[in-house]
Amino acid sequence: MSSEVKSPVESPSHAVESVSDNGQRAKVIKNSIPRIGIFVCHCGINIAKTVDVERVSSEITKEPGVVFATHYTYVCSTPGQQMIVDAIKEHKLERLIVASCSPKMHELTFRRAAAKGGLSPFYCEMANIREQCSWVHEDRDQATEKAIDIIRTIIEKVKGNAKLEITSMPITRRALVIGAGIAGIQTALDIANGGHEVLLLDRYPCIGGHMAQLGETFPTLDCASCIFTPKVVEVAQNEKITILSYSEVEEITGSVGNFEVKIRKKARSVIESKCTGCGLCSEKCPSKVVNEFDRGLSKRKAIYIPFAQAVPNIATIDKENCRYYKTCK
Repeated sequence: MSSEVKSPVESPSHAVESVSDNGQRAKVIKNSIPRIGIFVCHCGINIAKTVDVERVSSEITKEPGVVFATHYTYVCSTPGQQMIVDAIKEHKLERLIVASCSPKMHELTFRRAAAKGGLSPFYCEMANIREQCSWVHEDRDQATEKAIDIIRTIIEKVKGNAKLEITSMPITRRALVIGAGIAGIQTALDIANGGHEVLLLDRYPCIGGHMAQLGETFPTLDCASCIFTPKVVEVAQNEKITILSYSEVEEITGSVGNFEVKIRKKARSVIESKCTGCGLCSEKCPSKVVNEFDRGLSKRKAIYIPFAQAVPNIATIDKENCRYYKTCK
C-alpha cells in the first residue's frame, strides 16, 4: 500500500537584495534548492506499528525542496525499488531520501536504485526511523514527531551533498605481515593460499615468535613444536611468501591499497646464500653469552642459530659480543 503527496511549491531560487558601498542595490540569486523525493517505509509493522507513516509523508512535503513524498510497505522490495526509479524520472528528482532502517542494511540497495534511475548514488541518503525511532518508542504521537524531525535533518544534509565520482586506481595486490609469530605465520598462509604475494617480516633472526620457546600449549598440553613447526615449514616452502627475518620497519607512507614501506634488513655478517646451517661456526666460536631464547637459562655463542628447527636456518653474528667486532672493528 502506498500513497503519494506532491508539494504544491516547486523548488524556487531565493532572491536576496544586497546594498553596495555606493548605495546601489543588486539582486543576488542563490543556488536553487534541489528537487527532493522522499520514500517512507512501513517495514511491515516494524515502523508502521509505532510511527504514523501517512502523517509523516504528508507533513514532510511542507519542507522546502520536497517535490514528492510517498510511503510504501517495503521500499527495499523489488516493486519499492522500481517506485524509486520511476519517481526519479517522472519528477526529475535531484536528491533522494529513504526513511526506513539502518543504512548498514540497505544503503547500497537504495543507492543502486538511484543510479538505475539516472541519479548519482551519492545523492541518496537514508533516515533511520526504525532503530533510532520506532523500536525505541511506544507512544505513537511522540514517535511520529521524532520520525519527522529525523527526516528534516536528513533533508538539510542532502541539500548540501556534492556530486561524487567513483574513481579507480591501480594497487599492488601484495601484503606485508609484520610479526612472524604463530598468528603472523597463519595470516601469511591464509593470504598466500588466497593467491596473493606476502612479505612476512620479523625483527628476530628466525620466525616462530614465542611459541617456538614453549614446550606445551594450554589447555590441551599439546606439543608446541608439533603445532608450529609444520606451519613454519609450509611458510618456507610457499612460493608466494617471502620471509624477511632480522628486519625492521622504518617508515610507512601511502594509503590503503598503495602503501609504501621502508624496511631495514639488518646484517647477519654471514653470506646467507652460502650458509648451510651446519653449526660448525658456533662450535669454533670462543665467545659465550646468555641465551635469550632460553630465557637466560643457558649459554650461546656469539655466532648462533636460535634453535635447531629455526627458519631460516642461517647463522647470525652477535656483533656486540663477537671478539672480532669488539677488538678489530
